[in-house]
Amino acid sequence: LDTQSNVLSLTVDARGVPAQPQDISIVAGTLTSALTYTPVVTSPQYVTSISCKVYNSTYPTDTTEVTGTLHLGSYKVHCYDGTVTNSNYVISSYVDGNLTVTAIPRTFTTNFATLASSYAIGTTYPSLPTISATVNQGVGPVTYSANSVCAVNSSGKVTNLYMAGTCTLTASVAASGDYAAGSTSVSFQITGVPRTLSWSTATLALGTTYQVS
Repeated sequence: LDTQSNVLSLTVDARGVPAQPQDISIVAGTLTSALTYTPVVTSPQYVTSISCKVYNSTYPTDTTEVTGTLHLGSYKVHCYDGTVTNSNYVISSYVDGNLTVTAIPRTFTTNFATLASSYAIGTTYPSLPTISATVNQGVGPVTYSANSVCAVNSSGKVTNLYMAGTCTLTASVAASGDYAAGSTSVSFQITGVPRTLSWSTATLALGTTYQVS
């Protein structure tokens, strides 16, 4: 009796997983060499490291790499040479990630701390305060404005106190290039002019009725 054995061979291919970097948001002025690329966490996650380059638009439509300082705008990140630690998986494709470069925020150096906490209506022009503000990041003229109870000129000099209340002065700079618009404010109280009363004396005759007005 002959016995014949049949052997079934089964080949199991590794499962393909896409490799994609997590989206990145950074401030303008950052160097591309300083970027860190992290693979998107999937389930299961086996892509543990990845190499990437920055492009202005989707790769391979755009094949010119962006290097050096990044400016305000939106970019694409294309990756390659991903590392897979589980032999049951292979990288099936590389999906571009998004890189958003935001404007550099502005801060100011001011003389606001030198202002008094209040000024009275009727304060003479030479005694009214002058504010100054210098932007610390980037360039651009600083403009001054005030709310409705007071006025300020283009040099930061307070010119009028219209009524009692809170005077708010604002220094502003417009957006420029990689730099965001910015502003900073200071407030002081406008007080009314104090009133004084004076009395005159009179000699009154006993028994006489007088009317006081």
